Amino acid sequence: CALVSFMEQQEGEPAKVTTKVFTFEDKNTKESLTVSIPEVLDPQYGMYVWPCAVVMAQYLWTHRDDLTGRTVLEVRTQ
Repeated sequence: CALVSFMEQQEGEPAKVTTKVFTFEDKNTKESLTVSIPEVLDPQYGMYVWPCAVVMAQYLWTHRDDLTGRTVLEVRTQ
């Protein structure tokens, strides 16, 4: 992973990287979507999945037919 290599060069030690896997399933159509997201477990990099991101992804998956051909923009404030 390019990110891990970059962080190893910056910090001098391997970055702690985990992968979160989320699967969304439609029980009516038997369709499913699996998303794998690497996380860097170091607070200075901020590369981790916010819990609300999973809720939003599930909402988008559930309403995907209504969103076909549309643009979705996530706006976050701190």
